[in-house]
Amino acid sequence: MNEFQEWKAFSIGDESRKRPIINHERHIEVGFLKHKKVLKFLDKSEIAVVPSRWEEPFGRTALESSSRACATIISNRGGLPETTDHCLILKKLSVDELYQNIKKLITDKKLRSKLQYLGFKNVKHLTKSNAILIDSIREKLIHNFSLNYIKNKLRIINLYNSGQKINHRLYNISIGKKFTNGFIRNGHDVLEISDRDFIRQNRFLSIKNTNSRFQTYLLETFKNYNPDFFIFGHTNNINLETLNTIKSANKSLIVSQWNEDPVMPSLNYSKKNIDNISMYNDYVHHNFITTDPKVLIKQKKSINNLHFFFVPVDKNIECFDVYKLSPAMDLFYAMSHGVNRATLKKGKIDNRIIFLNKLTSKLKNVNYDFYGFKNKEPIWGNDFYQALVNSKMGLNLSRGLPTKYYSSNRIASLIGNGLLTFIDKKTQINDFFNKNEIILYDNIDDLSQKISFYKNNPKLRKKIAYNGKKKYFKLFNELKITKYIIDTSLGNSSKLY
Repeated sequence: MNEFQEWKAFSIGDESRKRPIINHERHIEVGFLKHKKVLKFLDKSEIAVVPSRWEEPFGRTALESSSRACATIISNRGGLPETTDHCLILKKLSVDELYQNIKKLITDKKLRSKLQYLGFKNVKHLTKSNAILIDSIREKLIHNFSLNYIKNKLRIINLYNSGQKINHRLYNISIGKKFTNGFIRNGHDVLEISDRDFIRQNRFLSIKNTNSRFQTYLLETFKNYNPDFFIFGHTNNINLETLNTIKSANKSLIVSQWNEDPVMPSLNYSKKNIDNISMYNDYVHHNFITTDPKVLIKQKKSINNLHFFFVPVDKNIECFDVYKLSPAMDLFYAMSHGVNRATLKKGKIDNRIIFLNKLTSKLKNVNYDFYGFKNKEPIWGNDFYQALVNSKMGLNLSRGLPTKYYSSNRIASLIGNGLLTFIDKKTQINDFFNKNEIILYDNIDDLSQKISFYKNNPKLRKKIAYNGKKKYFKLFNELKITKYIIDTSLGNSSKLY
């Protein structure tokens, strides 16, 4: 200031750490200023000095000084040299070095003007150009999630109970397995996760909580596989926090859940089933059930994006043509007290037992083969098929009162394997199948009469059974059901049939 008396200096900021206070009549300590006022100071200044001592990550003041035509002096620390290509950089942080550089700019007007002009015309970091650069880098590093939608080949995680614990005896009635088959045959890639089996297998491997281990497993699997579509059924093992983290990490991920159990008001356990569906209601995009959704509306249950799906048949699972065979038995029925329970519960009676007792009392000269009834244990897996193909006809009777569209998964086993199948008219299955494809009955008397009639009319029985299987595979095979689920989940226009 003493040497160049026509110059004034300003120090801006209120840094609390110890720094020299400059006492001179032509130096002003301005203190803290709002950003806009700082920029106005830079607009009027000839020289700006940003001599940071620490490793400055990025020097915004240096960038703004140069862009506003200040001849800028910076230290060679951190990211400061990246702020501008037109400035003076201190070789070392010392009073004398700083003095010599300021003096150079004051005395050399040509140099000063050159730095001012070049800094102003060649701003190194513009928001628009940097945004383009960042987008370009991101596209190279991160998958474009929409690519799989464009080429119609998705990565899918299908989470369900695959039944390892029970030695896969439910393979033939597993909807989750049929979903996997359908997804793959439709050209997608599928990763299966069996939540219950994972938790059971890890229960004794670590002192760490198995549920916590499962959440970590899910998060790491999603990170590695990066799916486009996540579908799960019959689980409450996914923590809501985990699901939210998965969705936050991939904004394009579509999540759906399915449930094959009834949602009818006549069953107490159905209330728990509805609660299980509702648990994830705010975290999934779509819900799929095997009961007409209007049944839930009548119960005043609010579940978002609720869709009906029919139990699918699979060409490699429902692979028999019983109508071509000569079975020894007339009527087949198999029930249990829960698919995870292999044996009957003593003393347990439900509506099916009452119904079957009344029915068998009316069946004359009919060889029925019922399992899970009258101390005859349930059958599974290959034993199930050996019994099924040895009967000409099948009874499709589910728990609870007949409810619109609901059927247990046995309907696929019966119709799909070519048995003439009897179904209660109140299920309104006639919306899909006509009288030449299935047999509807009004009550037990009507059912018993029709069973006897078709026992004695084998030609007509075989024709209707053939038509029923053909119609089922046409409308509700594993390819069509999984395509419907994917299309609906992705928001595409889709019809079940």
